[in-house]
Amino acid sequence: MENDFDGIAWCYDSIVKLIFGGRLHRASIQWLETLNTSDKVMILGGGSGKILKYLTHVECIIFIEKSPKMIKLAKASAPENVQFICADFLKHTIESESSHVVICPFFLDLFSPIQLGEVLNKIARILKKKGSLFVSDFQYTTWWSKQLIKLMYAFFGISTRIAARELAPLDTLILARAFENSTYLVRTDGMIFSKAYTKINKD
Repeated sequence: MENDFDGIAWCYDSIVKLIFGGRLHRASIQWLETLNTSDKVMILGGGSGKILKYLTHVECIIFIEKSPKMIKLAKASAPENVQFICADFLKHTIESESSHVVICPFFLDLFSPIQLGEVLNKIARILKKKGSLFVSDFQYTTWWSKQLIKLMYAFFGISTRIAARELAPLDTLILARAFENSTYLVRTDGMIFSKAYTKINKD
Protein backbone atom coordinates (compact mmCIF):
# COMPACT_ATOMS: atom_id res chain seq x y z
CA MET A 1 0.00 0.00 0.00
CA GLU A 2 1.34 3.42 -1.00
CA ASN A 3 1.99 6.19 1.54
CA ASP A 4 1.66 3.83 4.50
CA PHE A 5 3.07 5.51 7.62
CA ASP A 6 1.74 2.95 10.11
CA GLY A 7 5.11 1.21 10.38
CA ILE A 8 6.97 4.34 11.46
CA ALA A 9 4.18 6.21 13.27
CA TRP A 10 5.79 5.43 16.62
CA CYS A 11 9.09 7.10 15.70
CA TYR A 12 8.20 9.58 12.93
CA ASP A 13 8.23 12.69 15.11
CA SER A 14 11.53 11.66 16.70
CA ILE A 15 13.13 11.16 13.28
CA VAL A 16 11.93 14.56 12.11
CA LYS A 17 13.20 16.27 15.26
CA LEU A 18 16.56 14.53 15.01
CA ILE A 19 17.12 15.74 11.43
CA PHE A 20 15.40 19.13 11.42
CA GLY A 21 14.97 20.14 15.06
CA GLY A 22 11.79 22.21 15.29
CA ARG A 23 11.95 23.66 11.77
CA LEU A 24 9.25 21.47 10.23
CA HIS A 25 6.91 22.08 13.13
CA ARG A 26 7.40 25.85 12.97
CA ALA A 27 6.69 25.80 9.24
CA SER A 28 3.51 23.76 9.80
CA ILE A 29 1.98 26.20 12.26
CA GLN A 30 2.66 29.37 10.25
CA TRP A 31 -0.40 31.56 9.64
CA LEU A 32 -2.72 29.56 11.93
CA GLU A 33 -3.31 32.63 14.08
CA THR A 34 -4.86 34.34 11.03
CA LEU A 35 -7.80 31.90 10.99
CA ASN A 36 -11.22 33.06 12.07
CA THR A 37 -13.23 31.24 14.72
CA SER A 38 -15.99 30.53 12.19
CA ASP A 39 -13.66 29.03 9.57
CA LYS A 40 -14.14 25.42 8.58
CA VAL A 41 -10.61 24.02 8.38
CA MET A 42 -9.42 20.80 6.76
CA ILE A 43 -6.01 19.32 7.57
CA LEU A 44 -4.58 16.79 5.11
CA GLY A 45 -1.97 14.31 6.29
CA GLY A 46 -1.74 15.78 9.78
CA GLY A 47 0.26 12.85 11.16
CA SER A 48 0.38 12.70 14.95
CA GLY A 49 -1.64 15.89 15.27
CA LYS A 50 0.89 18.25 16.85
CA ILE A 51 -0.63 21.07 14.83
CA LEU A 52 -4.03 20.73 16.53
CA LYS A 53 -3.18 22.51 19.77
CA TYR A 54 -2.71 25.70 17.74
CA LEU A 55 -6.26 25.49 16.39
CA THR A 56 -8.33 25.45 19.57
CA HIS A 57 -9.87 28.81 18.58
CA VAL A 58 -11.41 27.34 15.41
CA GLU A 59 -14.89 25.83 15.76
CA CYS A 60 -14.68 23.12 13.09
CA ILE A 61 -11.64 21.09 12.02
CA ILE A 62 -11.66 18.07 9.70
CA PHE A 63 -8.49 15.99 10.11
CA ILE A 64 -7.88 13.53 7.26
CA GLU A 65 -5.06 11.05 7.75
CA LYS A 66 -4.54 7.70 6.02
CA SER A 67 -2.60 6.01 8.86
CA PRO A 68 -4.77 4.54 11.66
CA LYS A 69 -1.80 4.63 14.02
CA MET A 70 -1.20 8.32 13.32
CA ILE A 71 -4.90 8.97 13.93
CA LYS A 72 -4.65 7.19 17.28
CA LEU A 73 -1.70 9.39 18.29
CA ALA A 74 -3.51 12.54 17.18
CA LYS A 75 -6.68 11.68 19.08
CA ALA A 76 -4.75 11.26 22.33
CA SER A 77 -4.26 15.01 22.77
CA ALA A 78 -6.78 16.53 20.37
CA PRO A 79 -9.24 19.27 21.36
CA GLU A 80 -12.96 18.60 21.07
CA ASN A 81 -13.40 20.64 17.89
CA VAL A 82 -11.76 18.01 15.66
CA GLN A 83 -13.48 15.44 13.46
CA PHE A 84 -11.11 12.63 12.49
CA ILE A 85 -11.36 10.81 9.17
CA CYS A 86 -9.05 7.86 8.59
CA ALA A 87 -8.99 7.70 4.80
CA ASP A 88 -7.02 8.13 1.61
CA PHE A 89 -7.68 11.73 0.59
CA LEU A 90 -7.90 10.90 -3.11
CA LYS A 91 -10.51 8.17 -2.50
CA HIS A 92 -12.59 9.91 0.16
CA THR A 93 -15.70 11.79 -1.02
CA ILE A 94 -15.80 15.41 0.15
CA GLU A 95 -18.45 18.01 -0.61
CA SER A 96 -17.41 20.76 -3.04
CA GLU A 97 -16.73 24.22 -1.59
CA SER A 98 -17.02 22.83 1.94
CA SER A 99 -13.95 24.41 3.59
CA HIS A 100 -12.62 27.91 4.13
CA VAL A 101 -9.05 26.67 4.67
CA VAL A 102 -7.09 23.56 3.67
CA ILE A 103 -3.78 22.91 5.43
CA CYS A 104 -1.13 20.63 3.90
CA PRO A 105 1.75 20.11 6.36
CA PHE A 106 4.42 18.23 4.36
CA PHE A 107 1.69 16.34 2.53
CA LEU A 108 1.97 17.28 -1.15
CA ASP A 109 5.48 15.83 -1.50
CA LEU A 110 4.12 12.28 -1.11
CA PHE A 111 2.45 12.00 -4.49
CA SER A 112 3.47 11.04 -8.00
CA PRO A 113 3.06 13.79 -10.64
CA ILE A 114 -0.32 12.45 -11.83
CA GLN A 115 -1.59 12.00 -8.27
CA LEU A 116 -0.38 15.46 -7.29
CA GLY A 117 -2.42 17.02 -10.08
CA GLU A 118 -5.49 15.15 -8.82
CA VAL A 119 -4.80 16.25 -5.23
CA LEU A 120 -4.49 19.92 -6.17
CA ASN A 121 -7.62 19.83 -8.32
CA LYS A 122 -9.56 18.22 -5.47
CA ILE A 123 -8.32 20.82 -2.99
CA ALA A 124 -9.46 23.56 -5.36
CA ARG A 125 -12.93 22.00 -5.52
CA ILE A 126 -13.15 21.66 -1.73
CA LEU A 127 -12.24 25.28 -1.00
CA LYS A 128 -14.88 27.95 -0.93
CA LYS A 129 -14.46 31.06 -3.09
CA LYS A 130 -11.45 33.05 -1.87
CA GLY A 131 -10.57 30.15 0.43
CA SER A 132 -7.00 29.67 1.66
CA LEU A 133 -4.51 26.88 1.07
CA PHE A 134 -1.64 26.70 3.57
CA VAL A 135 1.32 24.63 2.39
CA SER A 136 4.49 23.78 4.28
CA ASP A 137 6.97 21.59 2.44
CA PHE A 138 10.44 21.20 0.97
CA GLN A 139 12.17 23.00 -1.88
CA TYR A 140 15.50 22.63 -3.63
CA THR A 141 17.89 25.43 -2.70
CA THR A 142 21.47 24.13 -2.62
CA TRP A 143 23.35 21.04 -3.74
CA TRP A 144 23.24 19.76 -0.16
CA SER A 145 19.48 20.23 0.05
CA LYS A 146 19.05 18.18 -3.12
CA GLN A 147 21.15 15.35 -1.68
CA LEU A 148 19.25 15.34 1.63
CA ILE A 149 15.89 15.34 -0.12
CA LYS A 150 17.03 12.45 -2.33
CA LEU A 151 18.02 10.52 0.80
CA MET A 152 14.63 11.22 2.37
CA TYR A 153 12.81 9.93 -0.70
CA ALA A 154 14.95 6.80 -0.64
CA PHE A 155 14.22 6.20 3.07
CA PHE A 156 10.48 6.84 2.84
CA GLY A 157 10.26 4.91 -0.39
CA ILE A 158 11.42 1.83 1.53
CA SER A 159 9.73 2.49 4.88
CA THR A 160 6.37 3.87 3.74
CA ARG A 161 6.26 3.16 -0.02
CA ILE A 162 5.47 6.77 -0.85
CA ALA A 163 4.27 7.26 -4.40
CA ALA A 164 6.65 10.11 -5.24
CA ARG A 165 10.21 9.47 -6.35
CA GLU A 166 11.42 13.06 -6.39
CA LEU A 167 10.31 16.49 -5.25
CA ALA A 168 7.95 18.24 -7.65
CA PRO A 169 8.01 22.05 -8.20
CA LEU A 170 5.12 22.50 -5.78
CA ASP A 171 4.84 26.28 -5.88
CA THR A 172 4.79 26.33 -9.69
CA LEU A 173 2.16 23.59 -9.87
CA ILE A 174 -0.09 25.26 -7.29
CA LEU A 175 0.05 28.66 -9.03
CA ALA A 176 -0.68 26.99 -12.38
CA ARG A 177 -4.07 25.97 -11.02
CA ALA A 178 -6.79 28.02 -9.36
CA PHE A 179 -4.53 29.73 -6.82
CA GLU A 180 -2.60 32.94 -6.33
CA ASN A 181 -0.13 34.03 -3.66
CA SER A 182 -1.52 35.52 -0.47
CA THR A 183 0.24 38.81 0.23
CA TYR A 184 3.08 38.58 2.76
CA LEU A 185 2.18 35.07 3.95
CA VAL A 186 5.47 33.50 2.91
CA ARG A 187 8.28 32.11 5.04
CA THR A 188 11.41 30.32 3.88
CA ASP A 189 13.96 28.51 6.01
CA GLY A 190 16.50 27.12 3.59
CA MET A 191 15.03 23.97 2.06
CA ILE A 192 11.75 24.41 3.99
CA PHE A 193 9.00 26.82 2.98
CA SER A 194 5.61 27.80 4.33
CA LYS A 195 3.22 29.66 2.07
CA ALA A 196 -0.41 30.69 1.89
CA TYR A 197 -2.40 30.71 -1.35
CA THR A 198 -5.86 32.04 -2.18
CA LYS A 199 -8.33 30.27 -4.44
CA ILE A 200 -9.28 32.30 -7.48
CA ASN A 201 -11.84 31.78 -10.21
CA LYS A 202 -10.38 30.98 -13.62
CA ASP A 203 -13.17 31.49 -16.10
